[in-house]
Amino acid sequence: MASPVYRYKSVSLLTGKLAAELPLVQGTFSRERNSAGSWRAEMPLSKLLISVLDAKTITTAWAYEIVVERDSQVVYAGIITTREYDSTRQVLMLSGRETWCYFDKRFVDPDVTYTASDQGLILKDLLVQAAAKVGGDIRVDLPPDASLTTGTVRTISYLTADLKPVSEAAQELANQSGGFEFSLDGYWSGSTFRHKLVFGFPQMGTRGGGIVSWDLPGGPIIKYDWREDGSDIANEQFGVGDDGSGHVLLSRVKTLDVSRPLLQGTTSFRAVSQSAALLSWTQKRAARTVSPVDASTVSVAGTKPPTFGSYGLGDDVVLQLNDPWAGNIATLWRIRGWNLNPPRRGKGEVVDLLVERDIEKLIDLASHFDDAYRRIRILETHSLGIPFNPPTVKQTIVVDLAIPARNSDYPGPAQNGIITLVSGQFTIVGAGATFVLEGAMDAQMEEWDNTLAAPRRDAWDDVQGQLANPRIEWPFGLIRQTKTWRSASTAIAAGTYTARALIEQEGQNSFKVFGGFLRVTITQ
Repeated sequence: MASPVYRYKSVSLLTGKLAAELPLVQGTFSRERNSAGSWRAEMPLSKLLISVLDAKTITTAWAYEIVVERDSQVVYAGIITTREYDSTRQVLMLSGRETWCYFDKRFVDPDVTYTASDQGLILKDLLVQAAAKVGGDIRVDLPPDASLTTGTVRTISYLTADLKPVSEAAQELANQSGGFEFSLDGYWSGSTFRHKLVFGFPQMGTRGGGIVSWDLPGGPIIKYDWREDGSDIANEQFGVGDDGSGHVLLSRVKTLDVSRPLLQGTTSFRAVSQSAALLSWTQKRAARTVSPVDASTVSVAGTKPPTFGSYGLGDDVVLQLNDPWAGNIATLWRIRGWNLNPPRRGKGEVVDLLVERDIEKLIDLASHFDDAYRRIRILETHSLGIPFNPPTVKQTIVVDLAIPARNSDYPGPAQNGIITLVSGQFTIVGAGATFVLEGAMDAQMEEWDNTLAAPRRDAWDDVQGQLANPRIEWPFGLIRQTKTWRSASTAIAAGTYTARALIEQEGQNSFKVFGGFLRVTITQ
């Protein structure tokens, strides 16, 4: 594949109008969800270039943003925050952060209290109020209210005297238990550069992961670095806030496990005065610190499948790293961010993917391949060494349902017994049919109890009277995880059947379900 063509443009942050195209080199541009990545690049200068481009003006810090286009598609936008000139090399060094960092410089103003308001609509109002100030509109398009409505309400106050940056308020909302994810993307609307808020609840991106042979060595992977960071680990987390009268407000969340002794940690949430909000933030912090942070940077060739641009922030990805440490096991990760290195000095385009996982998950490669060729947009069967042979019999999906979100019963008493999350009927006509039952559930326990014997907090799916996939017990503690089921192909006679996604909670065990799916595929 030919090397992509990159162009770099200086755009007025205030008006969105193109100032000039810049001859940048040695660039690197990073993105992260719920945050602002950083960037840097160099621009060789000469007296002629300085005068023709008016380089001193169009690279002014906090007045211009750099727009990066790859084969005429916008792939990055970031504000210039720093510039340095090297007289020896006659090079201007520019750096900055993604345009979301603009909201680091904007405070929540005036005083406002949101009472039992949807968290997505709070985010919208914060951005709308910021844009309403004179000189405060940087052309941010917001999704419609229906897309921002999450069903999760918050009660929270912001005082002008707190000098709370809008970016910090938004990120704190997103990072609560049951929060959301977002990014700020740029695009051209005619001759004006605009931005759009990309919003995902509970997560951004595509679930499930594309099946690609990202082996090492070979394939598009150049190298990878893996790190497990336990510096913040704690299985009892204290959240510290302010009760509004000058006294400390404290929340404590325990996530004890059987493999580690008591490890305590604390996090300060400045200006949080509502007990419910403090508990929610402390729960999210506890979920993140109960295990070491498991992250990896995977360097891939941007022009090899899956090519840069075919995946995005928050997407699931399956990595199969064939070396002694990774063990050649297909594992599901999420793309937290990336660092883009355009072609330079004879080197090809390289993308450093920052991937993370909440809990290690072994992937049944055959089941994911079967699912991927029907549903997932990133698919390279030849790289797996698996020839593509279309089935000689017809496959029909007769049940394909989303598992709805379900709030836990906590702090009230847990509803005990078997609970049907979603169900669907289907009918088989004639003989010779087989079916495959599959599903997935994204959930965590918000109340747990090991004083009684199993089953106590299980999830599974079944086709009544025919087959049940194995029960899976969710872990003890506030640990969010996604589990998948897939049955073997099983004969089924003519008749009408019901497929169900189920949980059982007993004692003081209480599920919080974020989503999932239930699917039955018939081959006949």
